[in-house]
Amino acid sequence: MKNKTIIIKSIVFIFIFICLWCFFSYFLIFKYNYDEFYTKRYSYYEKEDKNKIDVLYLGTSSIQDGINPNAVFLESGITSFNLGAQTTNPISIYYLFMYAIKFQTPKLIVLDLSGISDKRSPDDEQWEVGYRLFLDTFPDKDLKRKYFVDVIKRSNYKSSWLFPLLRYHDRWIYSRDNSISRYYSGYEKGVASYFTTKSQSWSENLVVNNKNKNNPQIEYYKRIVKECKKRNIKIQAVITPKKELDINYLLSAKQFCEDNNIDLLKFEKLSEINEIGLDTQKDFMDIEHFNYWGVEKFSKYFANYIQQKYDLIDHRNDKNYDNWYENAIAYYEFIENQYKEYNKNPDEYIYYVH
Repeated sequence: MKNKTIIIKSIVFIFIFICLWCFFSYFLIFKYNYDEFYTKRYSYYEKEDKNKIDVLYLGTSSIQDGINPNAVFLESGITSFNLGAQTTNPISIYYLFMYAIKFQTPKLIVLDLSGISDKRSPDDEQWEVGYRLFLDTFPDKDLKRKYFVDVIKRSNYKSSWLFPLLRYHDRWIYSRDNSISRYYSGYEKGVASYFTTKSQSWSENLVVNNKNKNNPQIEYYKRIVKECKKRNIKIQAVITPKKELDINYLLSAKQFCEDNNIDLLKFEKLSEINEIGLDTQKDFMDIEHFNYWGVEKFSKYFANYIQQKYDLIDHRNDKNYDNWYENAIAYYEFIENQYKEYNKNPDEYIYYVH
């Protein structure tokens, strides 16, 4: 009888311990201000009509904050969805691609190669947040397990990937300040853009040498190429306009595209940016991300670029795609309302998408 009592108490203790651990893990670990944005974006992506998206955008925040599918549709009739992610890495991009093609068979993948020239280790504080944010929000359990294995191979914090509280137990004080999620209305088709503007002076030659090292994760870009070839999906690589374009990044991207017969859209000079209508004094929120007005200008330019190069279908007169037009109209009505709110108090608007 005594032994039975001990067993029951042990089970109860373990149960309570697990409950408390889960409770503190949820409330005290570091929260990211993109949690809700990505969670909702996955949900809306999965609800899209199957195989009606012709173009998918993949890459870092340069893509996430760089191309608006609504502007692309209104300009060219091309259907697209933005799956770019903040502070991301080639591993995440590959698994995001594998997730994306479970629901859509696009004709074209637009691939940002920002992770091709630096290490982006999961133990680097600058990039770790991207790995953990991806792991926390990614909905596909099978791919998530494979992603997890790939990440812990490259990390010295192996146990903390299973138990994040081990990593963030001393950061609870910051969790509240960082728990405000970026808003996602559902009209965005994945894009995130901002109203803030940073005026700055850009030199004519944008190429600089930051001495970045080649990235061992380039293998994950190669995997994307391989999967696209199997499915007859074309790839367009892009380096969006930025004030400083690292020479190692540029050379690595050029070599990769040459080796894999991929077109690379890039901007090495200020005059090339001006030619497509972008104003560096008005259309950027920092040295490498557009604001809302920059996104609109670049999206229209890019829509015409890929339509001419890949002969993509214009769906604007197809009644089966009326919902895309309606969504775009709703998006811009939403933007107009958000801009009014932004103008009331810009400083309080930092955590919202627009």
